[in-house]
Amino acid sequence: MVIKNLCPDGATPIWDKRQMESPAVEVCLPDWVRTSYTAFVETIRDPAFPCFWATIGEQKGMIRYMIAPSLTESNVVEHTLEGVYSYLAEVNEKKLLQHKDADLLTLIIFFPPESKVLTVEEYAHQAFGFLNALHTFDKAPWPADWSADPQSSNWCYALGGHGLFVNVSTPANQKRRSRHLGAGMTFVIAPVDVLINKHGGENSSIFQRVHEYDGIPTHPNLLVMPGSNKVGNELTVQVLPDDNESQISFDFKSKFNKSVSVDG
Repeated sequence: MVIKNLCPDGATPIWDKRQMESPAVEVCLPDWVRTSYTAFVETIRDPAFPCFWATIGEQKGMIRYMIAPSLTESNVVEHTLEGVYSYLAEVNEKKLLQHKDADLLTLIIFFPPESKVLTVEEYAHQAFGFLNALHTFDKAPWPADWSADPQSSNWCYALGGHGLFVNVSTPANQKRRSRHLGAGMTFVIAPVDVLINKHGGENSSIFQRVHEYDGIPTHPNLLVMPGSNKVGNELTVQVLPDDNESQISFDFKSKFNKSVSVDG
């Protein structure tokens, strides 16, 4: 299911840079979308922003956008899942064609701002509920390379048969500025294999850049990759508190085994 007024072509719920910056946004999208988009691009266009991959991707028009106007309505969940499928299809197509910028493709999902800023933990609760709902509607089999058990170090979140990294940024992240991308909660999604391929080398400097940008030490979960000996639910779905002592873990509600979950 797609929500037509949230789709640039009336059918596909994915927006690119050109479409987001067109007059059509002013006509058919809520005002908060323009505010969220403007805040997002201003943040990642800052030369000091730690993830230079995101900055380059935005410059090259390789970021895709979705608008999710609700965290609980089933039609919005289905609409969002259609967008994830469209995004993954483009990722696969560009990889198959050996597009030089295929690894820069990233999906951003904007959620509307709350009437007041919540706590990081409250945003995490919302995010995890939405991700669990997406999993419930997902029709694709679990990817063979990853465990379906979130207590395994080889687990990662998956949709459409692909392991995904989900960075949840919130307005409550005041000290950890790199996780504050606007007035509403924002998901940043990329395939886990891309994240792993970029780890080390040039990407290792991102951790130092995060430290400098945030003004606080890098959270320990950023320094460990999926497939390590750390529980996977803390690595591939990340909501980071503003201190380094706390952990916020994804309580994954597996539809394959209803008894499997991880304490948050």
